[in-house]
Amino acid sequence: MIDQQRSVGANEPAGTPVLRNGRRARWLHTLVYLSTLFLAYTGIAVLLEAHPGLSRPLGGHVPTASWHRLVGYGLLIVAVLVAAVWWRAAGRFVANSVRFSRLDLRWLAGYPRMALVPGRSEPALHRGHFDPGQRVFNLLLVLAFLVLGVTGVVMGMPERFVPSVFGWSLRIHELATWVLIGLVAGHLLLVSGLLPGYRGVWRAMHLGGRVPAATARRLWPLWSTAPQRRRAPARNAGGARQPSTDQLEERGARRQQ
Repeated sequence: MIDQQRSVGANEPAGTPVLRNGRRARWLHTLVYLSTLFLAYTGIAVLLEAHPGLSRPLGGHVPTASWHRLVGYGLLIVAVLVAAVWWRAAGRFVANSVRFSRLDLRWLAGYPRMALVPGRSEPALHRGHFDPGQRVFNLLLVLAFLVLGVTGVVMGMPERFVPSVFGWSLRIHELATWVLIGLVAGHLLLVSGLLPGYRGVWRAMHLGGRVPAATARRLWPLWSTAPQRRRAPARNAGGARQPSTDQLEERGARRQQ
């Protein structure tokens, strides 16, 4: 979930560190990715039962399966609590992730050049807190977690009650596991800094959550230059309504066309 960020001035020096994510978002991100890595490892160890060396560090196949279920249920409980307690932040996350427009096609078309040779081309503008690639990733990740959670709960029921459903749940759970691993691998590639356009972006979720202003302007151009308040437009001293962030982003997007 996204904490409130300070705005990034368009004229800030390129190396100026700018807050991208607050402490709450960073702690939640850390909890999710550590749990996901553990679940991915234990899930593979359970699926590949013919290779006992994978489950040996946790005491064997049965203890590994028990830890997998325990951590999986724990992550589901955390997700429900987060959605219930910070429902506004959860709503903003969903709203920012499902927001697409025709401009995003131009961004996706220029994505390879931006990622590989960021200094030679300016990426197309896009609206919102996440770039189009992040939005697709968010949606696929949430969908994978939902599928894994539902099928995991079904498989946790006594098999004699749902014998026909158990087999299908296991197959879907396995498929969703490999999809999730592919998503995590792609995410790790971006944050690793191997792609020039994403060098330093890992700091957005670590070490204070700050990234260089130049990185923010390249990856999130309209977020980086607009006020980060997504509420009703405020009024200035003369009583006139000031444009909201969405209106500012829309104007910038129109200029890009």
